[in-house]
Amino acid sequence: MKKIICTLAVVIGACQKPGGDDDTINPTKLYTPSELNAKSNGACDQAKAWEGQMVQVRGRIDQPVLTETQNGGKFWLRDEKGFIEVYVEGASAEDLQSLHHRVVKGRAVTVTGKAVAGERQTQFKCKKSLHVEISKADAVVF
Repeated sequence: MKKIICTLAVVIGACQKPGGDDDTINPTKLYTPSELNAKSNGACDQAKAWEGQMVQVRGRIDQPVLTETQNGGKFWLRDEKGFIEVYVEGASAEDLQSLHHRVVKGRAVTVTGKAVAGERQTQFKCKKSLHVEISKADAVVF
């Protein structure tokens, strides 16, 4: 019986994900949109360790909704498994103009910004979501 329990303990320990806590973001790691989406789990009223942390994400631009005059907008970054929203908040007119001309659908980019929590309403409960917020044109690198 002791051998069975010891064997189960070893197998269960080996099956756990490497890398530690799933609620953290490593600011030096380059994430994919799918990897960030995997971190956006749990109920809306649960604070996550990644909230407010700086994050780098690489993907292809999809669905840009940016204007030169409006203070804000968003675009999606996609990979083969999913997408994440990138919001432009508090940008200067110069940065908005630059982003408007540079953010082109299908272009591969790396975005550095702040991980921000949002809410996704489902039929019966609210789930935590994650999006990236930027305010400068140089946060988007090709």
